[in-house]
Amino acid sequence: MYQDEIPALVLDNGSCFSRAGFAGDEAPRFIIPSLLGTRKKTLSKQPLNPPTDIYIGDEASSQKQLLDLHRPIQRGHITNWDHMEQFWHYQFHHVLKTSPEHPAVLLSDCITSTAATTGKNTERERTSQVMFEKFSVQSLCIASSACLSMFGGGRGSGVVLECGYEVSHAVPMFEGVIAKPLPTSSSTTTIRTLEIGGLHLDQYLLKLLRLKLEETNMLHSSSMQLLPELVMSMKEELARVTYLQGGESSLKSEKKPIFELPDGNTIEIEKERYECVEPLFNPKLLGGEYCDNTSEVGGIQDMLFNSITSTNYEERYYYYRHILLSGGTTLLPGFAERIKEEIRESAPSAFSIHVSAYPERKLLSWIGGSVLASMSVFNDKSVSKSEFEEEGPRVTQRKFTN
Repeated sequence: MYQDEIPALVLDNGSCFSRAGFAGDEAPRFIIPSLLGTRKKTLSKQPLNPPTDIYIGDEASSQKQLLDLHRPIQRGHITNWDHMEQFWHYQFHHVLKTSPEHPAVLLSDCITSTAATTGKNTERERTSQVMFEKFSVQSLCIASSACLSMFGGGRGSGVVLECGYEVSHAVPMFEGVIAKPLPTSSSTTTIRTLEIGGLHLDQYLLKLLRLKLEETNMLHSSSMQLLPELVMSMKEELARVTYLQGGESSLKSEKKPIFELPDGNTIEIEKERYECVEPLFNPKLLGGEYCDNTSEVGGIQDMLFNSITSTNYEERYYYYRHILLSGGTTLLPGFAERIKEEIRESAPSAFSIHVSAYPERKLLSWIGGSVLASMSVFNDKSVSKSEFEEEGPRVTQRKFTN
């Protein structure tokens, strides 16, 4: 822990939700939507609570009909720096109720293959500028969510399979460092990315449900009730991942769940609860750009296998043996079993396959940040205010390696 046992602030901001708390805690103190809302010009006279120009987190989500909503982070990366700065300010002052001039702050981010290869991460450089120059933090550490998940899982070697709201990653790590690719490999990194996550499953489920409503002549009366948050809840409550060698016959005997829509109508969720997760394993089901751009990568199982096989052969034992799941989408029942079976089919028989699916894997990145920020090595992995003033933003290239 940092100076005088004052715990570091730990912020794990994702595309859908953001988690905030203090080092040493077992779980984040606060989880809020990663949303920022501005008043719709056409509703400028409509009363809002509280009366202000910017609404963040739950305040934005609860008044979304009156606001234009923005996500400062999309596909794991900051897309609007003004909004992100306002979001951080809200986390410091209104969520954690602390001064940003805190002794230490740890932030998670999304590692990119380019950054991992070149060591240059312009997003981290700009983040450090905002933190030191705008918020006057005393010490800053930025680490990838994959690295933090590995800390959260208590391992130094293994492969992290992250599946979040908009994007999925496979990141192999050996003794705490992102694994190097084979010297003969055409790729310069072992990180693999698939730009599919929980959002795309929601959208696919919505498509399937609209087709079902159309078949039952309920489309006109009920389709407007299928709001994104309702579809997400439906997926989280009912969706299942299956791995059936004999087709769908064993599913036919299952009781069909019935979901009640806000207008009082009900809808049976049959094969849709299984079909909606399949784009993770077969992106071409989504059509459009995924038919053109994912032919080489394939599904999430191919992404994971390609990541492992890009590493040195001697290290692969650790990766097959320690597949660590992280992210909310991996909570889908049957996900871990499906991944294990898919990889078992592709991997050499000499390797044992094990998938770690911790119950708290939705929060694993934040938990890892809490663990790291409580360790004695945290100071060495952080940039102090004096270091930043001396070296500038480029110091992040030297200190933040994962």
